[in-house]
Amino acid sequence: MNKLKEKLMNKKTLIFIALLLCVVTGISYAYFGFFVGEGANAIINVSTEQPDDLHFDVDKELSMTLNQFNFTAEAGNLFDTATAVASLKANDTTETADFTYNIYFNILSNDYIYTTPDHKPEIILTITDPSGNIVTDIEGLTYVTAGDVSGFDVTETRRKLISVSKDHAISSRSSKNATRQNWSFKINFINLETNQKDNAGKTFNAKIIIQEEEYQESLADKCVGQNMSQCLKDNAALDPTLLHHDANLTYGAEDDSYRYTGANPNNYVCFGSDAETCPSANLYRIIGVFGEQTKLVHATYATTAELGTAVFNSENSFNWSGSEDNASNTWSESTLNTESLNGTFLNNLGPTWTDKIATTTWNVGGMDLEKIQSPNTVKDTYDYEVGANKSSTTYEAKIGMPYANEYGYAANSNYWTTSLNGYEMTAGNNWMLLENNGYWTITRVPIYAVRAFIVGNDGGMGYGEVDFHFHRVRPTFNLVSSVKISSGEGTEANPYRIA
Repeated sequence: MNKLKEKLMNKKTLIFIALLLCVVTGISYAYFGFFVGEGANAIINVSTEQPDDLHFDVDKELSMTLNQFNFTAEAGNLFDTATAVASLKANDTTETADFTYNIYFNILSNDYIYTTPDHKPEIILTITDPSGNIVTDIEGLTYVTAGDVSGFDVTETRRKLISVSKDHAISSRSSKNATRQNWSFKINFINLETNQKDNAGKTFNAKIIIQEEEYQESLADKCVGQNMSQCLKDNAALDPTLLHHDANLTYGAEDDSYRYTGANPNNYVCFGSDAETCPSANLYRIIGVFGEQTKLVHATYATTAELGTAVFNSENSFNWSGSEDNASNTWSESTLNTESLNGTFLNNLGPTWTDKIATTTWNVGGMDLEKIQSPNTVKDTYDYEVGANKSSTTYEAKIGMPYANEYGYAANSNYWTTSLNGYEMTAGNNWMLLENNGYWTITRVPIYAVRAFIVGNDGGMGYGEVDFHFHRVRPTFNLVSSVKISSGEGTEANPYRIA
């Protein structure tokens, strides 16, 4: 009898503890059994609270390609459709589940054009909201009617992320029957019964993005397949490390350039190789966009294998003049320039890649040594090196080396009031610094026939004697304006690939 009372007491104690736990924690209940004695089974309550069920579906991407038969009078319009669905079930039917979501139409590629002088719409996007209403107002798009089709004219809208609806509300009080909101998208080709043959073979591809959080489009999303320099400029706002040097940028160059700045921006490019993993010798970084051209610099430095042995060197370090027998700091007389950078280096790349490099007018007159010293800022260096106060001496070639001001502006903007000879303090905040590897700039010190500016091992800028000192060389060049980004994210592991 005492043993039976003890078992019953143990059972009651376990049940009491379980119930107390439920009361204290406020969890909801589901029945669940476990053994408390010799075959006895106690039933207690444990939590099974589930979240509200909000999910999204898109049936397919939209695509349209036309051929010559689509332009006949009998062919009529052509279209493709897709549907996006938001679905919500509530967990607690005593309360309303309320959510919001965002929906976008992302044009991935579009090479259609207007074929009439008055730009009659030929590709029209029609969107129907969950209430069955046609969407007529989207920022940046024009709502039009062509024949019996109404919608947004996207005939020449290239890659573009279109925000259709932000924070769109959806609610439910049912745990069985979901609230469903259907969005319909239709791409229409308008047969104008005019000569539209210039659109034969053209393609349009787009996808629908529907999700709870706001969509953050990357720079690569926007730039793939687009003109590289223009797309970088157009989407600089997506990348806070790409600064626009207009008149409003404090201590900026004021040359309307766009330059990468800071510790480690995503500005890597694979150039000179199509290998799946970009070789280190082919890894470059974007200094910035200057006019219609994108400027690259070797991510580290060129080796003897890349530059050849025509110039005097030591462990991949070179004389600025190209030889210990040449004491001139005139760039046109440097065999590092004429025989190595614009000789061996270019030849090693091959014609497919050298055709992507623009011939550049390099400012090679140089500046006085004091321009990198206090109280001069990076802007002062810029003005005397390549800006308003520059020398008139220039040299035309495909390959050069970095300017001193480009190194200065690569640092976080907090340092731009610092003179360049004190730039060792930018370590960790300047992507153009190669620690323990000093390198030459293209800029000479004109009043000293044997001096040119260098970036020191510690990051501070100084000078070296062109026929005596050895430093690394970072080939630098502008891409022709037609170069496009074909893939990549701009990271070191997944650099931009270009076409």
